[in-house]
Amino acid sequence: MCGISGLYSCDGRDLDLARARRDIEAAGAAIAHRGPDASGTVMRAKVAFGHRRLAILDLNPRANQPMASPDGKVLVTYNGEIYNFRELRAELECAGHAFATTSDTEVLVCGYRHWGLGQTLARAAGMFAFALYDETAGKLFLARDRAGKKPLYWALDQGRLCFCSELRGIFAMRPGPRQVCREGLECYLALKYAPAPLTLVDGVKKVPPGCYLEFGTGEPKTAAYWSPLSKQPASLAYGQACEQVGVALDLAVRRRLVSDVPVCVFLSGGIDSSLIVDAAAVAGAAGLAAYTVGYTDMPGYNEFAYARLVAQRYPIDHRELRVSSGEVL
Repeated sequence: MCGISGLYSCDGRDLDLARARRDIEAAGAAIAHRGPDASGTVMRAKVAFGHRRLAILDLNPRANQPMASPDGKVLVTYNGEIYNFRELRAELECAGHAFATTSDTEVLVCGYRHWGLGQTLARAAGMFAFALYDETAGKLFLARDRAGKKPLYWALDQGRLCFCSELRGIFAMRPGPRQVCREGLECYLALKYAPAPLTLVDGVKKVPPGCYLEFGTGEPKTAAYWSPLSKQPASLAYGQACEQVGVALDLAVRRRLVSDVPVCVFLSGGIDSSLIVDAAAVAGAAGLAAYTVGYTDMPGYNEFAYARLVAQRYPIDHRELRVSSGEVL
């Protein structure tokens, strides 16, 4: 988990860089828990980017962010992982592109240059939220992964666009009184969440999943690059469907095991996490750490017994953690 933040001038005027730096540093401090390994800030006339890094791929400082293209014209601050970045990198290398890091962030920058944003997002398999500034085009893009696993909030503030991984970062850059968004609250009470682009705060929006927003000097534009309803249902027999689900699950788990730091699994004892442990074991992840969490004061919610049944079958390092309900509420 990393954290991103930034400002962009929507009215064509240069940013007040002294104020922008204070705001970016305040937002970075508000989301420091998202990235303990490194922090970075880049200031330009029209844009300011901040980043808090949790290093997963390419632990070298060369992969720190914000990251720019070799000519400095494309700038990105990025949170998440592109799981098929190695395949995309190979394609780009065959097309003549060279890389200075082994990070997926650089693949994103290079992919944008080669394919454009829409095609890069269509090719990228992962969970991510990022801001990309194209100085030549004079545009800022905010993008979010297909399922919306990584958060990205934005708001307008006196000709400036503020964006951040968390609301507290938006509040740091856009201080002052806040009001509840009535429509967002109604959705929350009915659905237990506020669907994008709504939030519970008036004037603050979320980037919708599977979409990217384009900001220039006019009104922001929203483009959808993916929808779960975009493909026709396949005519498969039950056995074929099960086989395809198994192949997709195995591929997804293998991709998520690619890391320059240790990977662990949350083993709840349910079907989903048990299947993931099985797929990881088949992929050769011996000694994988698996954690099961239960309550000391609410034993009816514990699933230790089911998790142990799974852990006994595979060469994993299973660990049980017990907490009180008060520690997590």
